Formats: sequence, structure tokens, C-alpha cells
Amino acid sequence: MLLLLLLLPLLPPLLLPLLLPPPLLLLGTPLTLNTSSNLSSEPSAARLSLGSWCGPGEYQSAWHCCLCCPPGHYVEEPCSSPHTQSECVVCDTGTYMEHANSLRSCLLCATCRTDQEMVSDCTPTQDRQCQCKPGEYYCDSEHCLEGCYPCTRCPEGKVVLQACNATADTRCGLPGPGSMSWE
Repeated sequence: MLLLLLLLPLLPPLLLPLLLPPPLLLLGTPLTLNTSSNLSSEPSAARLSLGSWCGPGEYQSAWHCCLCCPPGHYVEEPCSSPHTQSECVVCDTGTYMEHANSLRSCLLCATCRTDQEMVSDCTPTQDRQCQCKPGEYYCDSEHCLEGCYPCTRCPEGKVVLQACNATADTRCGLPGPGSMSWE
């Protein structure tokens, strides 16, 4: 057992729950060995990983758990005491963050391609939404390269069963009640 305790600082944190009996895990209290080889809960460089013991909505910073920043914000400075709020800052213009997080910057907003139009602009909590321009549809199947394509016109003798929209091409079929012949 003494050998195991001496090797603790060298072991990957994920192996610790498998190797240590539950009483030695001490529910998140860092373990160290003092000079008399007795277990101690004093902080030191040989601490166990606490990341797996942070609660929902928290993240590990240094040797304690901090509350995540809310959507639309990023962490400017982690919390200085356990289970408290980090210093959070609103995302800069051109960036967003949809979820509570522990990131040190927000994500860059998408840019609409030249064959697209903007549906909704980027906000601190939502990315910019783009779609194909009117008269075109988006295709990313194995039959086409990802992008916007002109809507198909039904050939003579066929009727429109489903009009083209930003996400689907025109569906054509034979005229008449109940006919489901598609092209």
C-alpha cells in the first residue's frame, strides 16, 4: 500500500478510482504524504484530479470547481474560491456562445457564402443563420457537392408535387389524383 501511495503523483487521474479503495479517495480531498508517511489532506503538488468531482454547471480551475459562465459570455478570469462564479464577460461583436461554458473566448460567427443569404444575424448567444437564396436549394447528399443549386423545373407533362425551398429541390410527378410518381 505504501508503494501505491508513493506512486500516486505518477498515475493518470483516471486510474485512481480503480486502484484506491473508496475510503482513500476521500470524496475530492487532495491526498499527500508528509515526511512521516502518514496520509494528510494538506494541499501539495501531489494532489488528485478533482475534475470528475465538479458538479453540473461547474468546471475545474486550478484545484477547485468554478461555476460556468452563462450563454453569451466567456471566462475572463476563473473563480478564486470553490463553487463560485468566474469573472464572465459578454461575447465581443462577431462572436457567440450558445451554452454555459468554461472557455476563454467566444466562437467566431459564421459567414454566409456568396450563394447564401442571411436568415438571422449573429447574437452573443446564437450563431448567424444562412440559407440558399430564393430559387435555389441546399444539397449535401452523395449525389452532389455541398452547396446551393438552382431549383429544378418540372418537365412538360409533369406537375409540381412539392415546391422547391431552401433545403429541398422541387418534386415532380404525373398529374392526376393519387399519383405518386416522383422524379
